[in-house]
Amino acid sequence: MKIYLNAWLGEKATRVKRAATQQKKAAQEKEQKLRDQYQMWWRQEVNRLREITPAEEITALEDAETNKLIEEQQNPMGFPLLVRVGTDARLAEMHKIASFEEWKTPVS
Repeated sequence: MKIYLNAWLGEKATRVKRAATQQKKAAQEKEQKLRDQYQMWWRQEVNRLREITPAEEITALEDAETNKLIEEQQNPMGFPLLVRVGTDARLAEMHKIASFEEWKTPVS
């Protein structure tokens, strides 16, 4: 009888661990899906802002980002991409685009 009880308890513990692992994996997948949705939304917002922002303002942001990169890095490899990413971040900050945490929090 003791052998069956130990086997049953072991199986019960395994099921509990498996359920906890599945819940954790589901939560991680949900979080990743939300992050992917946010990234798509953020990119659309920044592209929209780039379209409505005057060219001179975009150029000024790009120049500021280029100067910052020149101060921080000696290697100009990848500068165009880094300038684009930095300029987009500056534009998002200027127009107060929601962070991921703000975006995923439901409005009450």
